[in-house]
Amino acid sequence: MIHRKAHLWSFFLLALLTSCRSDQFVEVVVPNCDTTMYQREIRPIILANCSISGCHDGTNSNPNFNKYLMLKEIIDTKINGTPEILYRIDLPLSNIDHMPNNGQILSSTDRTKIEVWINAGYPGCDL
Repeated sequence: MIHRKAHLWSFFLLALLTSCRSDQFVEVVVPNCDTTMYQREIRPIILANCSISGCHDGTNSNPNFNKYLMLKEIIDTKINGTPEILYRIDLPLSNIDHMPNNGQILSSTDRTKIEVWINAGYPGCDL
């Protein structure tokens, strides 16, 4: 009986010691935070065409596209059923609401990447 109690206490002590480690890795998962497409494909397009000085760079009252949630908000906003960002990209260059408003037209490849990303549910987040 004493031998059995010693085994029980040994097991309890071992369990206690291994469960009280402070260096255990805890993974935090953010829902819908697959940043692969966003970081590799979309963010460079946004930084080169939208988050430029005086536009969507956080220095004025325009939404700051350096922040994923601000960009997401514009995508969530619909104009005639189209995400606002695509709506503005597709406007004629002569329209004051055309984006980017630096006198450039977004390449069809970049526009398609943005559309595919939006249709995929625009996964991403700020890292």
